Amino acid sequence: MPTQLRTLAHVSRAFKQFPNAKITTLGEQEAKLLESVLRRRVQVGSSGRQTAIRTLVNLAESSSSSAMVFLKGGVPRDVVALEEPRDVDATYVGTDWRKVLKVYQDQFTTDLELTQFVPGMGLLGVGDGDDSFDIGALHMHQCSVDCLCNSLLIHASTKTLIDPWGSGAQDAREKVFRIPCDDRSAWATSVRQPLWRMLKFRLRGFTVPQDDLKFIYTHFVEGADTHDAVVWGDGASRVLQLDPLACSEIAINDINSLRSQGHVPFDSSVFFMLLLKHNTLQVRNTNPRPDTWFKRTNGAKNTKREPQTNAAQAKKAQNAQKAKKAKKANKAKKAQKAQKAN
Repeated sequence: MPTQLRTLAHVSRAFKQFPNAKITTLGEQEAKLLESVLRRRVQVGSSGRQTAIRTLVNLAESSSSSAMVFLKGGVPRDVVALEEPRDVDATYVGTDWRKVLKVYQDQFTTDLELTQFVPGMGLLGVGDGDDSFDIGALHMHQCSVDCLCNSLLIHASTKTLIDPWGSGAQDAREKVFRIPCDDRSAWATSVRQPLWRMLKFRLRGFTVPQDDLKFIYTHFVEGADTHDAVVWGDGASRVLQLDPLACSEIAINDINSLRSQGHVPFDSSVFFMLLLKHNTLQVRNTNPRPDTWFKRTNGAKNTKREPQTNAAQAKKAQNAQKAKKAKKANKAKKAQKAQKAN
């Protein structure tokens, strides 16, 4: 089935197993934001070649007669909140990663360079950072998404918004981070690093229902010694480096508020001692007080960030350098062609 023949009926049938799903057409302002995302160009290979996200979506949807591709996560969440989306993630049904990879290889031949490849998740990615595009198989279990507002999907060609559980769009508009299922323990295991996901949203101005807040901090403190791989990872360093001062203030206020109301038996010092124990942040002061870890320096809003030296950051820097060189080489080629033409 050609991409242009996808209709609202096809989208509705794909989500018939969700009884509370709300499937609606995007409003005018939302559609404009979506168009700005689809026009973005990402680098698909080391030569510097770029292509529009719309092209990548349409190619993936052409990989099978039953394929449908949806933008997920931050794009629909921000579009619904009438904000400019950052990174772009997509998901597909009715096809598999081999077929998607083949249409990309056919289109871009030897120029294609994957920056993400996880066959077990059917995940492929091109580009780097905010200028990237990742696409993977659709997994729609209620406990597998980090919050309800991140469960939204947009089908680009029909400009259709899918809200699988019916309340994600409202949470996106009201900036609420809400655990999406009743079994919070299953959610925490499935999502991984729930505390850092929640704090990342708090840094963006989201609020969290009190019961969810209590669970997340308690899960972190009680599970920190026995579930290091789940609780830590690189999520902590990435979130803390966004704004360490604001992050610490949020955690202190949250925990002290919960404790004052009798919801948790620990105070904020436990949280920061766990950070120190697991070396998730390099601290210049050898004997810091927990509540003064992140200080403003010379009145600046943010403290100076320590350089990250882990493998992921090294790879990111390497990719950025490659992209820079490729862009420069591409510019030189264009200049040469222009000279010859003159």
